[in-house]
Amino acid sequence: NEKEDIAQEELDSIALDIPKKAEAALSDLKTLEAEIKEEYLDLIILVETEDIAG
Repeated sequence: NEKEDIAQEELDSIALDIPKKAEAALSDLKTLEAEIKEEYLDLIILVETEDIAG
């Protein structure tokens, strides 16, 4: 059946796309995590510097 074949092709395409999207999302999260850690370290340094100076 042609409609079933088309539907199956669409499902296969979606199924193949999911891991790519998941990997991209994971990469984005890792980048965000690194940025947050960097900001956090900057904040710790700032607080410690103020404690020493204060």
